Amino acid sequence: MQTAQDRRRAVQPETADTLAQMNEVAWEATDPQLLELCRRRLATLLDGAPDDIDLDALSARDRAFIAFTDQFVFSVASVTEGEVEALLAHADHLEVYRFVAALYTLEMTLRIEIAGRVVLAPEEVSA
Repeated sequence: MQTAQDRRRAVQPETADTLAQMNEVAWEATDPQLLELCRRRLATLLDGAPDDIDLDALSARDRAFIAFTDQFVFSVASVTEGEVEALLAHADHLEVYRFVAALYTLEMTLRIEIAGRVVLAPEEVSA
């Protein structure tokens, strides 16, 4: 059975390849453990994945990046200086920028996957 990802690649192979390259760069550009934590948060917020992150067990750094991820998903235009400053308490400007670019790539990828399940192959791909 063809998956939604296979259908997306068939419809737009260049776009699918570019997105795959962007994801490779995203994972190389920032702390992969932190990015995985935030990817899980994205999946919870956007795709109904189980909320298995124990915020109380996280470091202050991880909580700051999770809080930023929450705001980023709900309204990137509403990200505040305070939320950015919270990240800068744990990383420099370049590291924060790389994280944000990586987070954007993962969010965009997840949104495309969600849309693809509905638009390209709803009868073939389970939600």
